[in-house]
Amino acid sequence: MLDYIVLLIFMISAFSILHTYLFFPFLMKLLSKTPQEFSGDFPKLKVAILMSVYNEEQVIRKKMDSMLNTDYPQELLEIWVGSDCSSDKTDEILTEYTQKFPNVHFIRFHERMGKPQIINQLQKKVQADILILTDADTIFNPETINELVRPFKNSEIGGVQALFISTAPENKDVSYQEVAYNNREVMIKKGESRLGCVIGAYGACYAMRNELYVPVPKNFIVDDFFLFMNVLLKGFHTVVNEKAVCEMEISGDSKIEFQRKVRIGSGNFQNFFYFKKFWLPFNITSWIYWSHKVLRWFTPFFLALLLLTNIYMLKLNPIFMFSLILQFMVYLAGFLDNFLGKMQIKLKIFRFIKHFLFMNFALFIGFLKFVNGIPKSSWDTKN
Repeated sequence: MLDYIVLLIFMISAFSILHTYLFFPFLMKLLSKTPQEFSGDFPKLKVAILMSVYNEEQVIRKKMDSMLNTDYPQELLEIWVGSDCSSDKTDEILTEYTQKFPNVHFIRFHERMGKPQIINQLQKKVQADILILTDADTIFNPETINELVRPFKNSEIGGVQALFISTAPENKDVSYQEVAYNNREVMIKKGESRLGCVIGAYGACYAMRNELYVPVPKNFIVDDFFLFMNVLLKGFHTVVNEKAVCEMEISGDSKIEFQRKVRIGSGNFQNFFYFKKFWLPFNITSWIYWSHKVLRWFTPFFLALLLLTNIYMLKLNPIFMFSLILQFMVYLAGFLDNFLGKMQIKLKIFRFIKHFLFMNFALFIGFLKFVNGIPKSSWDTKN
């Protein structure tokens, strides 16, 4: 009996990893090949852009200019920026914009609160129909706001994800892998959009109906995921508009990216235990949620179970030696990439294997932080 249980755990673990990293993305790739069109003029809705900033003096002017240099009517647009106790010249620069543009509003918060809580405070101050939430290092095109608003002409759509184009400095150690990972996420979201169920927004830029906003709980970290999932929970669709293009630069630095993934990982488990209503009902939204997110979040545990059960099953049949060797080769490739990198030898397959292991280790550390409790939602590392 024990042998069958161990075999079942092995098979479930293997399938879960393959499904979330191979089978599901492949299906979404097929769906994403047909562009999703949102035709017609954009509805004339009042729009409020909400943004939390912390020490963004290097990019804030470019960001503000990109939002103000828009095709969207200025009389229908408000920009609300909250400074999370910035200590550089961010506040000074934002004050200049409030003096020049009557639709720009700036609030300085004198205690570190974290992005989610600042967005909560800003949302209370607006009467707009549509909220656009964005980060300071994400640059808009002139038509970005128009295209974010256009899908809301359909009353069944509650959230719209922008199409973000990722770039990273070429001299950083995980630049290529992170850009490739983001591009893959965009592809998956485009496929999900065809089904009306984009699972979790990417916080760089997305829009939602103001009436659907649910205040982010205190100490919650991944606010973009929380807000978009609540849109789905209320029975509305979430989509990607591929014409709502924005540009974002990621660090490409392995230390910064690891810290970011650890933090997001802990926030993912917060959301997992919050959205229990998506655990059991087997519908399209629940299936996409488990396929894209939940199985990926638990992959560190599936990897451990896969290895342990494989070792046990060697006594059942020598054929399991092949799967065990394959696993060891994966881990070995990840470690070898460190040594090869020092000799300026970069093999793409090794780089991606290492990145896969790197992400899952960060997820595991994030889980431990979640278990130990998350004391605050503010963070100093650029995200």
